[in-house]
Amino acid sequence: MTSKTGKTETKKSNESVSKKEQNDNAQGDKKGQSVSSEESSEEMDTGEELDSLLATLEEEDLTDMDLEQAVEMIDEWHGILNKSKEAELKEIGSNLKQLKKLLGASKLKEADLAEVMTELGGQVDKFANNAERGYKTKLHRLGKALSSEGKDLVSSDSEG
Repeated sequence: MTSKTGKTETKKSNESVSKKEQNDNAQGDKKGQSVSSEESSEEMDTGEELDSLLATLEEEDLTDMDLEQAVEMIDEWHGILNKSKEAELKEIGSNLKQLKKLLGASKLKEADLAEVMTELGGQVDKFANNAERGYKTKLHRLGKALSSEGKDLVSSDSEG
């Protein structure tokens, strides 16, 4: 009888372990789903932020933008890019930090500002070539807008 009881107990023990593994796996799947839904939500937020930035750039000239609003946008994008693991995005974030520094200077040098904006535009445009579908066109537009603003600053600086 003890052998039957031992086998029965072992069988029950294996069944409970098996059920526990199934629960753990289900929990893991749910965790994986929540992570991927967080990633997708973060991607959607970034896409919406990019749309908002493009709309702002198309509605007004960057040089006419309120300085406080521009600095807030730079901080927001620097934060997004700084979280990235991609070196190109970190480099763009670094140039955004430089742009913010220039905007906060007591004496704004348009030539320096133009240089950073043109460089940023080129970096964004280059990054757009390898961006995910749905972002390519937006990033190319952003890169061109930044470069164009930089070139406009150079031409207005040489006129004045």
